Amino acid sequence: MKNFCLYILLGWFASLQCLCAEKEPVKDADIQKVYVIFKTHLDVGFTDWGSKVIDTYTYNFIPAVLNLSEEIMKDSLSQIDYPWTCGSWLIWNYLERASNENGQRMKEAIGRGDFTWHAMPFTMQVELCDSAMLSAALNISKKLDLLFGRKTIAAKITDVPGVTRGAISVLKRNGIQLLHVGTNPGAAVARFPEIFRWKNAKGDAINVIYQSDYGKPVHLPGTKTAAVFCFTHDNHGPHSLKEIKRIYAGLKQKYPSARIIPSSLNEVALELSKVENSLPVVTQEWGDTWIYGIGSDPMKVAQFRQLMRLRNRWIQDGKLKVNSEMDTQFCIPLLLMAEHTWGVDVKWYLRNFDKYQFDLYPSFLDSEEARYSERSWSEKREYIYQAISKLTPALQYEAMQALMKLVPVKNQDTDFRSYRSKAKINTPFFRFAFNQENGTLCYLEDKQKGIVWVDDTQGWGDFAYQRYSGADFAHFIDRYCPKNPEGWMLADYGKPGLDKLSVTHGIWNYKASDIRIKKEVGQTTVRIRQQLNEPVYGAPEYVEIIYVFPYDSPDIKVEINWFDKPKNRVPEAVWFSFFPKACDSKVYVDKMGERVDVEDVVYNGARQIHGVTGDVLFSSGKGKLSLESLDAPLVAFNNRDLLSFDNKVADPDAGIHFCLLNTLWGTNYPQWFGDNMKYRFKLKFY
Repeated sequence: MKNFCLYILLGWFASLQCLCAEKEPVKDADIQKVYVIFKTHLDVGFTDWGSKVIDTYTYNFIPAVLNLSEEIMKDSLSQIDYPWTCGSWLIWNYLERASNENGQRMKEAIGRGDFTWHAMPFTMQVELCDSAMLSAALNISKKLDLLFGRKTIAAKITDVPGVTRGAISVLKRNGIQLLHVGTNPGAAVARFPEIFRWKNAKGDAINVIYQSDYGKPVHLPGTKTAAVFCFTHDNHGPHSLKEIKRIYAGLKQKYPSARIIPSSLNEVALELSKVENSLPVVTQEWGDTWIYGIGSDPMKVAQFRQLMRLRNRWIQDGKLKVNSEMDTQFCIPLLLMAEHTWGVDVKWYLRNFDKYQFDLYPSFLDSEEARYSERSWSEKREYIYQAISKLTPALQYEAMQALMKLVPVKNQDTDFRSYRSKAKINTPFFRFAFNQENGTLCYLEDKQKGIVWVDDTQGWGDFAYQRYSGADFAHFIDRYCPKNPEGWMLADYGKPGLDKLSVTHGIWNYKASDIRIKKEVGQTTVRIRQQLNEPVYGAPEYVEIIYVFPYDSPDIKVEINWFDKPKNRVPEAVWFSFFPKACDSKVYVDKMGERVDVEDVVYNGARQIHGVTGDVLFSSGKGKLSLESLDAPLVAFNNRDLLSFDNKVADPDAGIHFCLLNTLWGTNYPQWFGDNMKYRFKLKFY
């Protein structure tokens, strides 16, 4: 993330290009109306631990805004206003924590229009959420609307470089007309217009303003209206009164004929809705090219997904009322797990860019820098238990039982018998065989439809460990970041100092040390134990994969357990791959209940990586395969390389690769991981 400030000063007067369908762009001098949005960018972390950042907003920044509001209000000669826009959760949280006096001040400021919110609680990596959880996020704004007699129709995502098309229906269903996406300036820019109408396959549509920075001046097409975003640094609070006056003076000089209107995003949304039928229409998937960061803490993600599914079941069973007070209090900590900041700024707090190889520097883990950074990462995990604490005792018990299912356990069953290499096993629905050498499923036939999904060419269930080098990151930055990237971009998107170490790129495929089979009532179970032929520091030392073939349905269940993985700062990834032979048609990923065609993603969007809410669907002329990963939502196409960013369209024939772990992202994501893990998959054939 970049610390930067969008102050409107005299040097700010370059002409703007309006990407709209007008014959001639409106010049600044002809603009009649300017909406001004004042904002700072909230990172729940980055500049310090998340808890400290929240306290800073609660006890410093928000009171400072209230003071500014009251000072300006008392000045009868003042011709300025300072309505401060933030995500809905900051206001919600302040009203929950503030004294009666300060809470009343906040309510009065909202009544004057000096404090305003948009529909998102904070910036989230939306692809972590299902549609119900995104609705819960938007419901915080709706609760504030009800309390203060407003109707919020605009949402903003800042820093994160994109969002899935699956969010369109959820946003529209919750009354959102405009989504503003102001991306990190170091991120690749998707080939979308600056302002467009975004439509999904269902026909639902919203208006979008997309800018390659947190927010820039923009002319609204078909009007003589502009919108201007005035940001301060990340977690730097409100502007000073002097800065505010300077901004107004700059605006009056830049737009001499315009009425300057301090406002919220709502006014921009309403203005844009008047001309939405003339906006260019976009139907492609966008996606989040930062989504690979969620692989840095797979335990946190697995727990989050487990509770997200449990919430849906409780609502369906009538145990939890959607949008009730308990539901809201339960969801807020979970939403904070999907917030886009996962720790402190590692280029500032962690540093020590010569100490990547923990086998050479084991004592570094005990250093103050490492402990401080680790604490910021573990703080995010604690939101799980904060969420559970908001439930009734009965639901707390259910939640803890659900989390216990994620604990990996070595299978000690002695009733298994040895499996002979490539011997075909028959069950009511399948005929299958395993490769004795690497433990992959080397043959799989759907007996009901006569489809061979796997043959000897490429197996299913290939478990691999990967390591990245400094050259990999240099190549990625060259393709992903703007030309001549700034120093902070090199540090955030790369791994400073890694190129100076003897770290080489490599991928190691695990080999089967033991394969055993057990036929029992109702199912056949295959247990595969795997290890590497040679020790590789950072890789899990012991892996156990279990396949279950039920007799009553055309399904396969897969469970992976790994143990004894050492922490390692050298960037790494762990993969579990499938290569369906019968895929001669389309492949879709489920994002918030919408089937997204993996071959229909915008240039410079997330073409090869996806955060999947539900399953990956292979649809051929003969049959369909639904492949659902319960615990690891990150999936890659074409190859096992999160840093390629070559803009090639996803090729399903090159396999589907579930990323079980990766520590490639810098910025504020966890830089190492050493827990035992369990991953579960469900394969359904129909």
